[in-house]
This record gives sequence, structure tokens and C-alpha cells, in this order.
Amino acid sequence: MVLTAYGPDGSLLGSVEKLDNGTDLGIETDAEAGIAKVLVVSRTESPETIAGLMLDYVVPRLFTTYVPHLAASSGGDVGITTAISILNLSNTTAMGTVTILDSEGQPLALAVDGSRVSSLSFELLAFGSKTFNLGPPADASPGSLLAGYARLRSSTPVEASVVFSTRDSANLVQEVGISSTPAFLTTAGAVTAKPEESKSTAVALVNSSAEDFTSVDVLLIGESQAGGVFERGSLVLKPGEHRAQFVHELFPNVAGKIIAGSLIIQGDCPVASTVLQTV
Repeated sequence: MVLTAYGPDGSLLGSVEKLDNGTDLGIETDAEAGIAKVLVVSRTESPETIAGLMLDYVVPRLFTTYVPHLAASSGGDVGITTAISILNLSNTTAMGTVTILDSEGQPLALAVDGSRVSSLSFELLAFGSKTFNLGPPADASPGSLLAGYARLRSSTPVEASVVFSTRDSANLVQEVGISSTPAFLTTAGAVTAKPEESKSTAVALVNSSAEDFTSVDVLLIGESQAGGVFERGSLVLKPGEHRAQFVHELFPNVAGKIIAGSLIIQGDCPVASTVLQTV
């Protein structure tokens, strides 16, 4: 009998094999996300029976999700703030932390309720929510843009909705929203670009690994029944690195063109990503 374990993102964690009958067989992992699925395969000609199954939570699991992009700026012509609203998806209390990181994966201090912080804690009752408003710290250089991402870890599953607000000296100019996401090996998003209407699409990527470099392939698929690939790009993300680019920066050949289609993002390690439309 062979036991094969997989992580929540479908990645292979490993396998163990039992060569003789009548002995216990177990599998465990030190992967942060834990084991999500176990495949049991019999290699004998006669049927085998599982006499008992035991699941042991050696360490309470933490659920991890990402806000793949956040930004804050003040002064200059416009100012940008980021509002993160966290929702507890379970019927038990959720306790967790929000870690704010820059594009190199290092702590990024932003202003939250008048305090300069790079980490926040929360406790949400069943199906409760809480909003954190992130802005530039008081000592930030006027006009400078602070950008990065956030990692949420909690005792039960949570989801975050994010709103970026852009204001000039007197008015709200623009609001754009995204949602939090776990890290996956493959994700996709819709792409629209109409230069004459100042519409474009941006993509933000985060390497969720703290140790491994990640190669990422980005495919631009045309909006048609054939769905052919007409642009292909690749990049490498350092451990914990964040990258945010417009489609025409990823694919210079499409700059100035009208685009309708989708982006396929594939990493050799799990990547947290978001695709957002801008006007």
C-alpha cells in the first residue's frame, strides 16, 4: 500500500509505502499549509482493507491568504490609501495577523489609525469582519509611493476585500477593488486594454515561498473560440518578492493595442496573484 500526500494547492508533498501486511503506516509533513489530501493506492492483487484511520493535528493549522498588492502615498498631485476588510468565513472565532511587506518581502511600515505599524492582529467573532485603513506614515516623502503586499494568517479561514482609493487635494478620483487569494500553481484573470479610453490591466504577483526562487510563465490568451496564445512572457521572483506591472510592460509588443482576453499565470512554486482593471 502506498500513501501519497498533497498540499492545499495540489503540490506533491511525498509518499510512503508499506511492504508487509499487518503494520501501521503513517505520513506527516513539515510544510506550513499541512496535508490537504491523501491518496491511498493498493499494489496487491487481492483487495486491502483500511482497518482504522487516525488524523493527528500535531500543531494547530494556520490558514494563509494574501493581498497581492497594496499601495499608499501622499503629497504631490494625488494620494493613495488602501482599505483591507477582513471577513471571518467560519462559525468560530478567528484570530490572526496581517503582515505588511514591501516588494522585497521585508516589513513595510504604514500608518494605521495614527500608528506606524508593519503587523496587525485581529480577533473576529463568527462571520464577523474588521476594516484596516492603510496610509503613508507621517514621515513619508511627499509624492513617494509605498507599495507591496500583505500576508494574512489566521486560526480559521478568512477572506479580505481590498479597495484602493486615489484622491487629489479635494476629491475622490478613483477606486479599484481586489480580493485576497491563497497562493496557487496556476491562476487566470480577464484582460482588457483600450488605450483610447485609458483602460488597461495590471497584474500583481507574490512568491509565497520564503526560501525558493520561483519561475513564473505568463500567457496572454486571445478572446476567441480558438483561444490561441499570442504572447508569452516569463520572470523569476526571489523568495517573498512582489512584482506589479501593466500588461503592456509584461508584453511590450501589445503596447498601444486594443486587447481582450485572459492571462494565465503558472509558477513552479505557488504564487499569489491578482489581475485588476484600471481606468
